[in-house]
Amino acid sequence: MQINIFSDKGALLAEGPLADSFTIPPSLLRKAGGTFTARLSVPIRDIAGYFHPAATNGPVTKLEWTISFDGHSSRNFPALCFYSQSGENRFTIFFDDLVDDFTCRARMNQAAASYDIEWRFAARTFRGNVPAVTVRLDTRGGHWTRAFARVLRALRPQGLPAFPKDAFKPVYCTWYAAHAWLTNEFLDENARLAAGLGCGTFIVDDGWCYDELKRVTPETIGPWYDDIGDWELSGKKLPDFRPHVRKAQALGLRYLLWVAPYFCFKNSRFYKSLPPEKRDIACSWGTFVYDVTDKRLNRSVLGRMRRIVRDLGLDGLKVDFLDIIPGNPDKPIGPHSAEFIRQLAEAIREEAGPDALIEFRQRYATPQMLDYATQFRAGDAPFDYLVNLSRLAAIRVLLGDGVPIHADPLYWAKDEGDVTVARHMIASLSAVPMLSMDLRELPEAHRRIVAHYLEFYRAHLDVFSKGRWEMRFAGSQPTWMSVTRGRTRIVILVDAFHLDEAVGGFGGTCHLLNLSDRPVQCREAFNARGEGVAGLIPCGGRGIAG
Repeated sequence: MQINIFSDKGALLAEGPLADSFTIPPSLLRKAGGTFTARLSVPIRDIAGYFHPAATNGPVTKLEWTISFDGHSSRNFPALCFYSQSGENRFTIFFDDLVDDFTCRARMNQAAASYDIEWRFAARTFRGNVPAVTVRLDTRGGHWTRAFARVLRALRPQGLPAFPKDAFKPVYCTWYAAHAWLTNEFLDENARLAAGLGCGTFIVDDGWCYDELKRVTPETIGPWYDDIGDWELSGKKLPDFRPHVRKAQALGLRYLLWVAPYFCFKNSRFYKSLPPEKRDIACSWGTFVYDVTDKRLNRSVLGRMRRIVRDLGLDGLKVDFLDIIPGNPDKPIGPHSAEFIRQLAEAIREEAGPDALIEFRQRYATPQMLDYATQFRAGDAPFDYLVNLSRLAAIRVLLGDGVPIHADPLYWAKDEGDVTVARHMIASLSAVPMLSMDLRELPEAHRRIVAHYLEFYRAHLDVFSKGRWEMRFAGSQPTWMSVTRGRTRIVILVDAFHLDEAVGGFGGTCHLLNLSDRPVQCREAFNARGEGVAGLIPCGGRGIAG
């Protein structure tokens, strides 16, 4: 396979074979100008689908005319995999530059029977010490998820950091339950009930820093963030908040607040203090940020983040929307965002202690961010346990075993059926489960199901947190996921026809969690509430294979 490297003016800088890796030395990057482009082609031979970090719902079993995504230090990373219908890796391509802005576009070339791929990067020539950039090609066999495991090892030869034990404990989050309709009574009671169910962390999501009580509806979502930017607690809406935090912590809960540091909206004093060229920087879906390449403004925002943690006695922050600015090699923010995130994590740990909890979101669940966050949450999926599961599987592919990956908060209708509630819980056990129902109003039948599966999670926490994960897919949907440690395996079965493949002749104790649409034969079975039943694991139930 041939690779060609071009300057920002289109001049050919280098070319050569890409059998395994190709390194672009600093001398060529200096000649490139502001950007460089790498072009290569992969033959369309026994290819049925692809996966990359921006494919947040999982792999795509389809040959698109054009595949494209972008990124930088806090948005995706440059890796792209093509696989066969059986899931075998065919071509996995990745770069070791996890900081700079990039775009990737793969276009189907019918005449040549190939995907012609163009990677365009910002060349860090404004730095004194320009690092080399290496692109690698992996054509080894085996399932494509194993190719991404090799990507992770190549990008992080130092392995994983030590994560706080509390990052693996179940979480309660206020978002879907209340949105911004937050009151002292709601927080006090849900903290008490969450602790009673065995949660270890309580997150107050968006809504704590402005006075308005409101819920997300089609009418309110447009101007939702207009008051965001100053990051000051609403004393009117939440009086005596610090005593509430201490009370929740006394129950054994770690306490976090939601922040979106880059947000800067029209009603905030921060927005009004900025000159026009430093604000109104449009991003995804009509949101706005300040100029994050300005070090002075970054220091100001970091000071606000630090004060939130210190003044309210928090145990960390839920840090949202760091990915909101698209990757753009012509207007790069990658190095600036990387430095901001490093300083933000350092500030949180200085204020809350070395075991502070820092939640990041799915699109910046990258190998580099493992040094800064303690947990990585799936993207929003209210009501949709299958999408939640798919997104959790995608994060597991990117970050590997032993990482605290968190489910999107679970939310269902109050009159939902028991089986669906159980399926929400089972899907969440592919990660750290997170609840977002108003626990004061939870029907007793739902409470028993939630308690049953949280108890199962805690009883097998050593397996969930330290085991080896495997997963298989039909399209983007997992057919099963399993985690194995020693002589214990836990299988989340989505498609009952894949039972034998998931169990795989395992010789130890194999727990089956039945997320499928049909009962499953087993040796021992329980329904969604944990009551023993005979013969078959019902939908939404669990059991032991054999």
